[in-house]
Amino acid sequence: MSKKWWGVVSIAIVVGAVVVVLGFLLPEPDSFLENILAEAAGVAFALTLAIWLIERERLKRERRLNKLVAITSRSVAQLDEVIAITVSREIGEYLAGRLDSF
Repeated sequence: MSKKWWGVVSIAIVVGAVVVVLGFLLPEPDSFLENILAEAAGVAFALTLAIWLIERERLKRERRLNKLVAITSRSVAQLDEVIAITVSREIGEYLAGRLDSF
């Protein structure tokens, strides 16, 4: 995950934890405040879970793509080497043939 998402996840976890602790520390909170605290904790933890699940899939896709690009670039480099050797040999053979005729 990027640093931005790690920051958002960290803040959401801290907010959720603080709200849960506040809910336990308040002496007999009224029903409305209790509902607000429970909802805030739920939203914070749900946001954390959603970001983690979405980013995890994106990172899997990026890792597969990076692996494919690495394999492809290696293949292209090997093919480039083969082409360079073949062209060099053909140019050498051509020049040798031309020089033998003199």
